[in-house]
Amino acid sequence: MEIKIESKDDISICRVSGEITFSTSPDLRKRLIELTDKHIKKIVIDMKNLTYIDSSGMATVVEILQKIKAIDGELKLANVPDKIKDILEMVRLKDIFDIQESEEAALASF
Repeated sequence: MEIKIESKDDISICRVSGEITFSTSPDLRKRLIELTDKHIKKIVIDMKNLTYIDSSGMATVVEILQKIKAIDGELKLANVPDKIKDILEMVRLKDIFDIQESEEAALASF
């Protein structure tokens, strides 16, 4: 898994590529919690190059959503591949996330 974080104004964009699994999700969790600890209230997770996410990866993303809501922030998911959307729907998480078709759409939706 590779994580790149970029800031645009008051929005942090986290671009994730590869697989989010039991062994890689702690790194993603650490990087995103660093953002919420800095009170960054607008985060986009761009999943364009994400190939797989397991249950621990899903748990990490749900945890970040809870943390950002606790500081009155917003989390957007962008470029979510269809197979990841299917997983989100299967585990009944699709409706709790703000899923945008593109990074640009996610940035504009804040």
